[in-house]
Amino acid sequence: ICKCLKSDFAPFLPHLLPGLFKQLKLEAEDTTAKPGADDDDDEFITVSTNDGKLMKVRTSKFEEVQQALATLQTYCTMMEGSFFDYVPQTAEALLPLLSSSDELVMMCDEARAAAFQTWASLIKCARSGAKERNMQATIATELLRNFVQRVCPAMQQDDDPDSLRSAADGIAECLKAAGPGCIGGQEVSQLTQQMFHLIDESFKRTIKEEQARKEGAAGAPAELQGDEDDEDNEGGDEEGCRRSLEDAMGAVMEVAPQEFMPCLPECANRMKQWLSVK
Repeated sequence: ICKCLKSDFAPFLPHLLPGLFKQLKLEAEDTTAKPGADDDDDEFITVSTNDGKLMKVRTSKFEEVQQALATLQTYCTMMEGSFFDYVPQTAEALLPLLSSSDELVMMCDEARAAAFQTWASLIKCARSGAKERNMQATIATELLRNFVQRVCPAMQQDDDPDSLRSAADGIAECLKAAGPGCIGGQEVSQLTQQMFHLIDESFKRTIKEEQARKEGAAGAPAELQGDEDDEDNEGGDEEGCRRSLEDAMGAVMEVAPQEFMPCLPECANRMKQWLSVK
């Protein structure tokens, strides 16, 4: 219906959004079995939360979260500026999914990736809505800063290439949605340095994996050694991770070309170093 009505779908939002926000909450259930309850372990995932509690979450809950995010993404994409009035409350509902400090959230990597993309759509809605109302895009800028402040520190503690790739893709999409002038010189420098560091760390993991593979293959019978296709697939996740980190750096250049100029010399040196590793 939203795809057909687009901006005219707005009157339905006050009735639909509360239910979607409720679906986004990753509420856990106590592990203590209730008398007479039929507890099927196959339907639950046991996780530990920040306060050390062991909790059970239904696997179907993760599917609910992804469905809710897909619906919100549709609203943002179809309505754009008409979704402006609902951006703040939607962002508040999405905030818990931006953090990776809780195992409960980390168990839902696909939902986090979808939340990152939905957050970028919120920024675009905020920017379009502000333009239509002849307002400054302060909400869009705040959303971008909030995203970077929450996601970037978590990336520094992460070494999973898929998780890092999702976060880098989210940064790139948020920057593009916010548009030119959304970040200043200091933010450009900080983001660029972080991307440099994360790419370096990815190369280190690739080299370590390659060394471990060679050591494991040494002395093994020929029939147990991997073929050329296996070797070609080695480091595929890390390669994808680096591509996304490079795309995030490209987005920084796109929205702040002048502010990126001081970073160019180091960027050129890093590129020479990375190409030599390949």
